[in-house]
Formats: sequence, C-alpha cells, structure tokens
Amino acid sequence: MSVQISRNSQTAVEVGAFADYLLQVRDQRYFISPTLSPDFIKVPEDMLLAVSSLPQSNIEEQARHRLLHLVKTIYADLNSGNHPEDNVADITILMPKTTDVIAISKLILKRSLEKFSNSCRVDGDDELQRQEHGDLYPLEFLNNISLSGMPPHKLNLIVGTPVMLIRNLNTKEGLCNGARLRIVQLRPNCMASALMSGDFAGI
Repeated sequence: MSVQISRNSQTAVEVGAFADYLLQVRDQRYFISPTLSPDFIKVPEDMLLAVSSLPQSNIEEQARHRLLHLVKTIYADLNSGNHPEDNVADITILMPKTTDVIAISKLILKRSLEKFSNSCRVDGDDELQRQEHGDLYPLEFLNNISLSGMPPHKLNLIVGTPVMLIRNLNTKEGLCNGARLRIVQLRPNCMASALMSGDFAGI
C-alpha cells in the first residue's frame, strides 16, 4: 500500500501516523494479543465503526445490519444532492471476495433514489457442446458463478456508478486493466464513462 504525502499539516500528521502503523504491522511490532494467535492484531479505536446489535436476530441478519451501517457511514451523502459522483474516486470499500463486492454494490444502489438500469450478458447456445455435455451445466447455474476479474451476469447501474475496466483498450489514454471509471450516460446497449483518476481524469 502506498501512502501519499499531503500539503495540509494536519492531514500530513495523520498520514504519517497511519504509515507508521502499517510499518509496525508489517514488521510485527504492533500490539499482539497474548491470548490469540500471532496472526491477530489489535485494530486502533479510531479505525473501528461502532454498530448497535439487533435484538432477536440471527447471524445473517446481524451481518447484513452491520454491512448496511458501513455503507450508510461511508456513503452518507449519496442522496443529499451534493453530487457524490464528483468525489466517489476518494471513497472505496474493499472486500476480499467478489460475492461480498456484489452484495455491497446492491446495498448502495438500493439506497439511491435514482432508477437503475439492468444489463445482462448474452447467453450463448452452442449446439455441439449441448450434444456432448447435455444439460450438465444449465445457464441458470453458469449465470450465478462469480469469478475474480469477471463481471456478474446481471449488472444494476445508475449514472455516477463507479466501474472498473478489466481489459487493456488503449494504455496511452489511460484505458488499461484496473482503471476506474464513472458512468456518465446509460443507453439500451452501451454506456458512456469517464476516467476517475490519472492524467486523463474526466475524459
């Protein structure tokens, strides 16, 4: 992880403290609980988000409640009219699994007041493969598979939604694998988007 230096003195102090924290974690110098495995560390209080528990709810409902509280905290201005799409490049929720990313995206879109557009991949029908393999892999099963680096079968999008490019199209113009873009226009069979960072931001 790279940490950029800020010209603001207060921000620079905070960034420096966070950079030192990362170095301590890397070098195993940060606080380790004697009752837990060395793989566990104590997270600083200012990095924690306090969430009230739901009475008489199961584990799945508790997890969804915590996730929704996280989304509301990070994207608090989603419907405030402050044009959150202009600073969405500075806000990110990182998750280890593709299924978690999809779940968070759905929660964020449900909180938006704008009507979203549904886009689906085209289902292919190879007659030769069907003759060889029969109905071993139904389309419903294949469409529910989530793979790293591949978009889900069904995308729910609104104008302002951040998306990631997963193919190198034109590296000279910043259109490379991993580039983050923001949707600026949605059409029935295509979309227009602009880069969110780099030398070509806004293009």
